[in-house]
Amino acid sequence: MKSKKSAWGEAGQKRRVVLDTNFLLIPYENKLDVFAEIRKLLGEVEFIIPEPVIRELHLIAGKNTGAKVALELLEGRHFTAVGSDCSADEAVVGIAEEYGAYVASMDAKVRRRARGKNLKLVTLRGGDRIILRD
Repeated sequence: MKSKKSAWGEAGQKRRVVLDTNFLLIPYENKLDVFAEIRKLLGEVEFIIPEPVIRELHLIAGKNTGAKVALELLEGRHFTAVGSDCSADEAVVGIAEEYGAYVASMDAKVRRRARGKNLKLVTLRGGDRIILRD
């Protein structure tokens, strides 16, 4: 059995956060730097974005300004892209479970699935605050 890496383990350990498509739309929709806000909460963070999420952003960028802005923001940021053959939602939860990472999502189904696997969540509260949820 493959061992899981803990995202909230020892002090000083770099944490990982897997971002969902809808979470990457927050900077445009809410004028909030989600990357900076997550770092304020967790310190040193490795951001992970599943390739299906990136594909989904590209698919909707023609009609959705938020997706276009998200792709532009990603160009200037360091993140780890992780391949997956599943849907974006399934990839977010599966990769977070594999890496022992937080799940950053606004999608109720994704959050429920993550809670079912005892993963920690990063979400938006009140339109202007990023918070951690168990």
